[in-house]
Amino acid sequence: MNTVNEKLYICPMHPEIVSNKPGRCSRCGMKFMLKNEVPKRMVSVQTEDRGLGHITWRSYVPLMVIAGLLLFIAFGLGLRDFRAGVFSVENTLTYFMIGFFLTFAGFKLIDLKGFAEGYSTYDILAQRWFAYGYIYPFIELFFGLAMIFTQSPWLLWAEILVMGFSGIGVANKLLKREQFQCVCLGTFLKVPLTKVTLVEDFGMAILALIMLLLHGTHGAEISPLIFQLHSPEEFRGFSSLGHWIAGYILGAVTVVALIQAFGILKSKSYLWPAILIIAGFIFIPYSFLHHGLAQLGLVVKVVWLDAQQRQHIIMLFLLFIAGLSEFLYATSKLKNEIWRFVWPTVLTVAGLMFIFHPQHGTAEALAFSQLFHRTLGMVLVLTGVLRGAEIVSVSKGKWFSFAWIVFLFIAAILLIIYIEPAGAYQLLNR
Repeated sequence: MNTVNEKLYICPMHPEIVSNKPGRCSRCGMKFMLKNEVPKRMVSVQTEDRGLGHITWRSYVPLMVIAGLLLFIAFGLGLRDFRAGVFSVENTLTYFMIGFFLTFAGFKLIDLKGFAEGYSTYDILAQRWFAYGYIYPFIELFFGLAMIFTQSPWLLWAEILVMGFSGIGVANKLLKREQFQCVCLGTFLKVPLTKVTLVEDFGMAILALIMLLLHGTHGAEISPLIFQLHSPEEFRGFSSLGHWIAGYILGAVTVVALIQAFGILKSKSYLWPAILIIAGFIFIPYSFLHHGLAQLGLVVKVVWLDAQQRQHIIMLFLLFIAGLSEFLYATSKLKNEIWRFVWPTVLTVAGLMFIFHPQHGTAEALAFSQLFHRTLGMVLVLTGVLRGAEIVSVSKGKWFSFAWIVFLFIAAILLIIYIEPAGAYQLLNR
C-alpha cells in the first residue's frame, strides 16, 4: 500500500506507467519524473503525441514543405552548374544532402533536451545511452558542414552507418505498429513517426551510398596494378566466369525459394540462405588467395585502389551477411523481424552497385557492359523492393511470394549468359 509520503514516478509520455523508484519507461525509454513535478501541459501534450490523432496528408505538410524547398534549391544549383558546363550528379546530390543535414540538425538544436527525450523513445542506441540523443544533432551538423569541403569516401561511409543504424530504430517501431511523435524536425514541428520518417534515415544513407558508388567511376579509371595479376584477355575470361558462377548461385537460391513458395520444405526455410553462406565461405577467401599468399599484398592493393574490384568484394561480403542473417532468423537465433529486411536491402544495394558499376575498356566495350550492368542492376533493385513489400504486406497473397523470386531468376539468367565483350580491360592509353 502506498503511504502518503511515498514518492511516485511516472513517464511523461505514458502517464499510466507508475513506479516507486527512479528509472526509465519500459515502453519508450523516457526518464521517469516525480508525479507531482510533471507539468500538466507536458503530460497532456505527450499523451496526445502518443496517438497523434487521425493521420492524414496534412500531418506531413511540414516535412513536405522543407524537403520540397531543399529539392528546389538543389535542382536550381544543379541547373546553374549545367549552364556553366560543370554539371555532375554527385555535386547536385551533395547540394541536397548539405541542406538536408544542416536544416534538420538546426530544428533539433532548437530544443536539444526535448529532442533527446523524444529520440530515446524509438532509437535503439538512445534508448540504452540517453546522452546519444544530445550528440546526434551535432553529428548531423558535422555531416552537413563537412560535405561543404569534401565528399571523401570515409565521410560517406560514416553517413551510411550512422543514418542506416538510426533508421533501424524507426523501422523497429513501425514493425511493432507503435505510434510516436517523430523528432526528425525536433519538437518545434510535429511529424508522425510512420514510414515517411524513414526518408531522413534510410533516404540519406541511400544517397550517401549512391555518391560512394559514383566515386571513382568516371573516365573508366583503372589501376595499372591489376595488369600485374592478369592480362586483359585473362581478366575477360575470369570476369565472365565470375558472372557465370554468381548466376548459378542465385539460380540455386531461386530454385529452393520457389519450391518453398509452393509449400514444399517450408519448414526448412534456412536452406536457400545456407547456399549464400557456403558461397561466401568459399569465394571470399578465394578472391584474395587464388594468386597465392605471396601475391596477397598486391591483391589487397588492387582491391583498395580499383573501384571495380572493390565493388566485387563488397558485393560478396554483403551477400554473405544477407545469407547469414536470413539463416539465423530462420533458425530462430534472431527473433526480431527487422532482420528479415537485410536480404531485400542487400539486393537493392547490389542493384545500385551494378547500375553505377565502373567498367574498364574501350568505348565499344564500355557501351555494351554498362547497358548490361544497368539492366541487371534495375532487375535486382526491383527484386529487393518486391521482397521487402512481401515482408511488410498485410495480405500475404501468393503473387507476392513469387514476384521477387521471378525477378531474382531473371537476374540469375542475365549473369549466366553474360560474356565480357572484346575490348574490356583493354585501355587505349595503356
